[in-house]
Amino acid sequence: MHRKMLTSFIVVLLYGFFLSGTSNAALTTIGTANYGANEYNLIWDNDNNGQSVIWLDYTHSKADWSSQRQWATTLDQALTFNIDPMYNVTWLGGWRLPNADNQGGTGTDSGYNILASEIGHLYYVELLNLGYVALDGTYPQPGWGLNNIGDFNELEASLYWFGTESIGDSDYGWKFNMNWGGLDVFPKTNEIKAMALRSGDVSIVPIPGSVWLLFFGVIGLIGLRRNHENSH
Repeated sequence: MHRKMLTSFIVVLLYGFFLSGTSNAALTTIGTANYGANEYNLIWDNDNNGQSVIWLDYTHSKADWSSQRQWATTLDQALTFNIDPMYNVTWLGGWRLPNADNQGGTGTDSGYNILASEIGHLYYVELLNLGYVALDGTYPQPGWGLNNIGDFNELEASLYWFGTESIGDSDYGWKFNMNWGGLDVFPKTNEIKAMALRSGDVSIVPIPGSVWLLFFGVIGLIGLRRNHENSH
């Protein structure tokens, strides 16, 4: 009985390890980054409107739009990465504030349930939060607000800057309300919070052949011993 349980455990363990490397989960913690005296999660978003990005699980204190954009660029030199050995990361570009949409600001609409923005997609699609206003326009819809944060520890129900400037008025930038789920423009001089992300390709490190050999070797030994005992 105990040997059967051990065999099942080993099969499930290695099978689970394999599946974890091939999972299609949208949000995956792939390691951490040291920033200052603390360590923060690096969370891979493998399909944010067709883009692969890595979020830094850190909320920067309130500042105006220009200061927050400048802060994000300082992360290129300020962070030290501790990537899980299971993953390979090819970084693309530098750290930045999220985009209001994939076209760098063109066509962005204000309001709720806007999925084209990088924070909006995270809020609604990946974390499955609900905005204050429902898709049919009714409000407040039950369960609205930042109720699900997934692997994030530092995400707050607060206002966050995008790095996208308003096309109609250069004195305004786009912001997202992480509590209500809405986005609109805001005077750049206002001080609100920010989070940063970076584009990057993430791949799974293949399971070494030696691990599979060990697995099948253990299973074989258990089978031989069981046959030997059954023959007596």
